Amino acid sequence: MTDGARNRGALAARNPDGTFAQGNSGRPHGTRTKATRAAEERLNGEAAGLTRVAKETALDGDPVAMRI
Repeated sequence: MTDGARNRGALAARNPDGTFAQGNSGRPHGTRTKATRAAEERLNGEAAGLTRVAKETALDGDPVAMRI
């Protein structure tokens, strides 16, 4: 595969002047932002506990917890 064929998909998402088209950040689909990665690292291993607390709070009648 030539370099031209390999880059063709990336070039299709750009404007003629080389900038990215509106709505296209240039990152592959599904790539997480720095903020998302940081939040995932901080919450690593805490999901079960947070879910349990949210469920208990919702069952106690907290409307915000009920929406979650």
